[in-house]
Amino acid sequence: MYAALEGELTMRGVALDQLKVVTMIAAGGCPFREYGLGDGLEHGVAIQLSMALEHGIIFDFVPVTFSDFNSHIVSLGVGVGAALLAKLRAREAGRVRMDGVMFACKGTLAAALAARAFVLEDGGGGGGEADDRAKLALFGMGTDLTQGFDDMTDESASACSMQLNLAAMNSLQDTNVGHGEATKAGLEARAARFGGTAVWIDVEARLKEFGTFGTGSNPEHGWYPAAFRRKCCSAVKASILDELACLIGATPCDHLDEVAVSAVGGAAGEASQASDVTSDVGHANVETNVGCAPRGALIPNAMLLDLKANYANGPGGGTKLGLRHVETKVTLLNDFVGNEMFVAE
Repeated sequence: MYAALEGELTMRGVALDQLKVVTMIAAGGCPFREYGLGDGLEHGVAIQLSMALEHGIIFDFVPVTFSDFNSHIVSLGVGVGAALLAKLRAREAGRVRMDGVMFACKGTLAAALAARAFVLEDGGGGGGEADDRAKLALFGMGTDLTQGFDDMTDESASACSMQLNLAAMNSLQDTNVGHGEATKAGLEARAARFGGTAVWIDVEARLKEFGTFGTGSNPEHGWYPAAFRRKCCSAVKASILDELACLIGATPCDHLDEVAVSAVGGAAGEASQASDVTSDVGHANVETNVGCAPRGALIPNAMLLDLKANYANGPGGGTKLGLRHVETKVTLLNDFVGNEMFVAE
């Protein structure tokens, strides 16, 4: 997928170093399937191309999901957090590009653990505040920033504020996060401890943009998965990506291609129709194993995604991948950490 994407960008005169690279945690309702881990080559290329041109961003992924950890949230947090930390070490060594991390709900602990360890290894902020270009951006959705964040000492939080740019985007009506002025003020104060911000979206005022959800009621915690999966929510998706771009300092490319935008609109429409038939918004945060991704020159771990899929459908008759003693998963994570998917200039 990335090889095809790079070719499309080159045709439009856009170089990879013009874009920001954001690593997505494939859990908690983040749109990892929509952007390349499950919806096929053509759709993945089209939607990533549109995002690159309109927002100046490319997503890469931590290539494991919640179900790979037997749906155990602490295991997910520790395992994915360790992979992110290793990737951050490679970033600090100048080997890879990693401008930010997108996480949501169940992915909060992983993002927090990686960020805390990264700041601690960097001297705990003792070297002074990093400039905005050197800071790591953390962008959360559907999260109250409690897991892994809330137990920080003031000293640790202050150190994180020197090295991180943090934003948490939530719906005013999401009862999973909490609602009302007390919840809103609490989350804003929690984000401010790390020098971050809380961003709010009034879903109730924008219900027409979400289409109908059976009863036509507020989607509650399903607001951000719906924004990426349903064509009618394109304006809400644009609001999310605009906030992400602002956080990491990404800018739209000057070579916006109307054909690419039209193509992704059609692909997104087909995907949303399929999602409408087969998915329940109330269960939008339940992950299943990802399918194999196409091979590409910039994503050598695609080959290992194939291995993972083959193992799941092999002689064991589709045996569920367990947390322990699964060599393909270990190799997959090693490759994610060690490869030079986006080589630093």
